[in-house]
Amino acid sequence: MKKNSREEAFEAALQKYESALYKICLIYTDRTPENVDDLYQEIVYNLWRSYPSFKGESKLTTWVYGVALNVARRHRDNQMRMPQFVGLSPAICEELAEERSDGQLQRLYELIDRLPRDDRKVVTLYLEGESVKNMAKALHCTERTVDRRIHDIKEKLKKLNEED
Repeated sequence: MKKNSREEAFEAALQKYESALYKICLIYTDRTPENVDDLYQEIVYNLWRSYPSFKGESKLTTWVYGVALNVARRHRDNQMRMPQFVGLSPAICEELAEERSDGQLQRLYELIDRLPRDDRKVVTLYLEGESVKNMAKALHCTERTVDRRIHDIKEKLKKLNEED
């Protein structure tokens, strides 16, 4: 590929999957705008860096999700090792409150945060509307396993919601 056509293809793919990548960022961060943007940039960087190695042996969707989920997992693991000391000004609190105005969506993300890491991967792909077949490829398991995990995760989320 020429550099220009390679860049154009990458930009088109990035635009196509931007929404999905932000959803991954929301699930794997504390949803503060800075942390979401940091993770998004890290994912984009890793996608760009590894884009030349994409040979088309799998769907682009599967490859993008695989890279994004691995980067998000590493990012979250690294963040968990670092001590967090953050003071919030009233202005920041108001801004965050405005961004979290959709109570049901916020509640869903709070429940998802309580799931094990592997379940969060499944939820991310499920919320993005991925087919079970693509999810199985991205997660390196069978379609039957994905179906069962989706069912189990729905039950876990219901139980968590009822417990609160």
